[in-house]
Formats: sequence, structure tokens, C-alpha cells
Amino acid sequence: MSRTVIERPPRVLVLMGNHAELDLLGRQIPGARFDVLGFTSLRDATEALQNLEIDVVVADEDLQEGSGLDWLIEVRNLDPETSLVLLAAQEHGLDLAVDAVNRADVCKLLTKPCDTEELLEELDDAALRYTSTTRRERKQVLSELRVDRLSRDFEQALRERNEFSQIASQSGPLGLVGADGSGEGAGDLADLLATIIAAMAPDGAATRVRALMVGCVNRLEWPDAESEIAVRAAALHHALLPLFPKEQQIEVRGGPTSHASVLGERLGRVAGLEAVASVIALHHEVPDLRDGRGKIPRAARLLQILSLYDELLHDEDTLASPGAQQDPDFALTRASDTMLGLAGRKLDAELCERCVKEFVPGLLGRKEHPVSVNLAEAGMVLSRTVYAENLPLLRAGTTLTPRSLDKLRSAAEMLGFSDVWIHGVVEPATLPGLETG
Repeated sequence: MSRTVIERPPRVLVLMGNHAELDLLGRQIPGARFDVLGFTSLRDATEALQNLEIDVVVADEDLQEGSGLDWLIEVRNLDPETSLVLLAAQEHGLDLAVDAVNRADVCKLLTKPCDTEELLEELDDAALRYTSTTRRERKQVLSELRVDRLSRDFEQALRERNEFSQIASQSGPLGLVGADGSGEGAGDLADLLATIIAAMAPDGAATRVRALMVGCVNRLEWPDAESEIAVRAAALHHALLPLFPKEQQIEVRGGPTSHASVLGERLGRVAGLEAVASVIALHHEVPDLRDGRGKIPRAARLLQILSLYDELLHDEDTLASPGAQQDPDFALTRASDTMLGLAGRKLDAELCERCVKEFVPGLLGRKEHPVSVNLAEAGMVLSRTVYAENLPLLRAGTTLTPRSLDKLRSAAEMLGFSDVWIHGVVEPATLPGLETG
């Protein structure tokens, strides 16, 4: 699904030794030309760098907490592509300039106080240097770095949990598998990991997709073990998505995106989480239908469907279109039509149709059901607008008449749709956090 690329001014992160110098430098950089994030704290600046896409990093050599060059060396290890600029008083001399280039690949060393024109010229050049690099390679590297950081936090949490368990019980530590080696306790670990991720990167999609997964597996009546794997995979993967800016799109054309494959491979090393890892790693994989679907777990196929449905339902381009402004159900109609169009071609037909037609409307709090155009009768009330291309043919709330039925069936034959949505079905209780409003 295509998305509009929103052009933004270059984002510049500035770390200065004190607030006075930060304020002075901030006044020299026009806000309309650059998006400036200013800090005097190493910790805050590093956290921003880890969570935002930064074009240029500017650091003062004389920081309250140490050397600006030492920090830029850490920045270079964290982000191999961002352009780096070092500010320094003249007395630091040539040795600092040599170190800045050799050790941190700094693109410019500026002497304080900076001439405004020179500063802006160098920032323009540094931003251009950044944007001319390969974005795809940079995103892959940052994805791996973020997963490494997440993995370290997870391993630290596990060590602390195991130490606590050893103190609380003399029966042995609760490690990655149960004390009897059966793998019991893996579910607790998956929940722990999901909690850690969600705390680091809270996101509405994580809650929505997990709730959809819970509702669907309950209705599908899968075995408990398979249902648990599906729900944990949805929670883990979608809580992790905000750590990977601009990579949230589902690749329905085939092939796993980098963050899914990296996370799946890493989780696959954790005893007891192999099945969850498999679902996550295959979440973006769309097989050739000629090869059959036995190779991909049902849970991964369901996660594909629910992830794509949620993404289509909340797509910014769709929500900003004129149709969405006139029809509150426009995005829902478009998402459903797109999903049903992919059923059997890109997505598991049976799972997709059951989710879109039977489960999801009720989970979204809607009282409706699909009816074949050929079986629609006069007196039925449309719950969603019927569109002919981008034009409304019959609006939601319309009571069907013999004349409108003829119009509907002619359009269905011409445009190739087979169902309409009719008021009148009450599904089980709506899951919290899923209402479409």
C-alpha cells in the first residue's frame, strides 16, 4: 500500500555544555529551516537519538558531563549514518580536529562562537550529506541496533527475575524453561518481554491488534496452546513496531521486513519461545499459493490478516481523503474491500473471509452482517455506504427498495463486488480499545 512521503525540515539534535550556550545557538538556527532539538543532558540527548530519526548531531566539546567528542564516538556507533558536527573553543587546537575526523568521522569542526552564516551553511551541507545516503541500509542497521538494545534489556530483566526466584525458592532458578525442563514458564517470559517492549514503546496498534487476535482465536476455537502463541506473537510484534520508524507497512507483495526477521531470529534462540518467534518471523511472509499454506503456521497467517486490516483501517492517506471526511465508515469499507480482494491471492482465503465477515465487525462494536447482493431484499437497511469506484452509490442508512436493488445488482455485476453490509447482527461483547467511534 502506497503512502504519501511527508517532507520535513532536517532534524538537528544539539547538545551543549550549558543552557546559555544552547539558547544562543538555538537563536542562530531558524525554526522554519531546521527542526532543532536542544539538550544539555547526555542521557536525554542519547535517548532522543535512540528513538527519533536525526539528520544532524551537533555537540559542544566542553560538556558538563565530559567530552563532546567522546559522546560523538558513541553516537557514531549507535547511528552509522547521521552527520556529526563538533563545536569547540579555539584553544583545543589541531589535535582535536584530527581526533574528531579519525575517531568519529565528524564531517565538520566549528570554532565557537559560530558565525551564523557559516553555521547554517554547514548544517545545510551536513543534512544534504545525510539524506544522500542509502536510507534502506540505515534503517536496517538501526533496526538491528534497536533489537540488540531491547535484547540486552530483556536479558537483564530475566537475570533479575531469576535471582529473585532463587532467593524465593530453593527448588532452583526459573530460567528460560521450567524447572522440570518441560518449557513451562515460557508463556510468562513472553508476557514479560511484551511488558518490557510496551513500556519502552507504547503504541495503540499493539493494543488493537492483540485485542483483535484474542477475539478471533476465541471464535475460531483453536487449541489453547496455538491461541496463546498467536496472542503473544501479536503483542510482542506490534509492541515492537514503534521502535522501527517508517517500517510499519505490511508487505503484502511478499518477503519479511527486516525488523520482523531480525526479531524472529533473535527470539528463536530463547528456549520456549521458538513457536512465537516463528509466527513473528513469518508475519510478513506471503507464500506463493501454488506452494500451499502448510509451511506457514495458522497463527502467522491470522497475524498477517489482522495486522493488515488494522493498518488499512488507520491508514493516514485514507483517513485524510475526501471520502473519509464525508463518510465515517469510509476507511472501514475500503479496508474490508481490500482485504476481501486479497483473500485467496495474497492472504489465506478462509481465515480472511471469516475474520472480515464474521468476527471483526462484532469486535469493532458494529451490529451488521454481509449479505450477498443476489439475496438482498427490499426492507433491509444498509449499514455501510456502497461505492461505485470512489462515488457513493447507496449511502449507509438507506432502506432497500425494488428500484435500489436493481441499481445495486447492476453495479455489482459491472464492478464485481458480491456482498453488501446490512444492519441487524449483534456480536459478543466489544473488546476495549477497539471502538471505531
